[in-house]
Amino acid sequence: MQKKTGNNVRNAIKFLKISQQDFIVKHSNYTTTIECNGKKEMYCVKKRTNESFAANNLIQKNLKEYNFIEKISQEPIINNKQIYYKNRDYIRPVHYPTVINIDLNNAYPSTLLQQGGIDTYTFNFLNKLKKTEKLASLGMLAARHDKYTYKNGKLINVESSKPKKYSAAFFYCVKWVDFLMMEAEKIAGIDFLYFWVDGIYLNPMTPQPVIDEICQLFNELGYKYSIDIMHNFNLKRTGNNLNITFDEIKNDRKKTKSFIVPDKKLIENHNKIITHYLNK
Repeated sequence: MQKKTGNNVRNAIKFLKISQQDFIVKHSNYTTTIECNGKKEMYCVKKRTNESFAANNLIQKNLKEYNFIEKISQEPIINNKQIYYKNRDYIRPVHYPTVINIDLNNAYPSTLLQQGGIDTYTFNFLNKLKKTEKLASLGMLAARHDKYTYKNGKLINVESSKPKKYSAAFFYCVKWVDFLMMEAEKIAGIDFLYFWVDGIYLNPMTPQPVIDEICQLFNELGYKYSIDIMHNFNLKRTGNNLNITFDEIKNDRKKTKSFIVPDKKLIENHNKIITHYLNK
């Protein structure tokens, strides 16, 4: 198995196309497999650990035991769109010496525990894993792959695998956390900057009662959280994207983080215009 990089995969496919080979490419989040002349070559981003596979097996066992997919199938939240992120409407470029970050701890495992999808043993097992292993074990629930078929070096067919049985559990977690972040956004009001998956960012002037109300919301729904101060916050625009950078300081060690976030409001407005003209 080779390490999966964009160049490695592209070069292999390019060679097979130029040499007019018959071959198949199967692409997923973690691996790309190229099949040609009865041989398989796999490229891997990062090998999953035994612990992440063990955690995934525990999750699936619980989901089956508690009939979780059947239980959530009629819940209104299952029909919500996945959001993952959102920014304040018409947000302008800004620099703050500090911003406030309220981050949910173990958001997806906590959702499964609170909603009866996993038991305490599985929850604790997950929380002992490294963050990357934990995310991988949950992501496996919704893993899919795309299959590209080439004939004489030319693409002739593309197929996407069907969603796995337990993928609904993963997206249920996503939608619950999206809901929590949007409720926190409402509470924050004008102090809201943006949220990214399970963390909400507020300007440094946010009143303490507002922070307390957001924390109370998380507490009431059974989620633990952390409050951190991020430093040297910068938000700039590049086209429709927001380029966000800030410094996270823990144990006297500074780590610079960066996000490229598509401006949600501009995307929504663009989609409305396209829909209007299509309907016309």
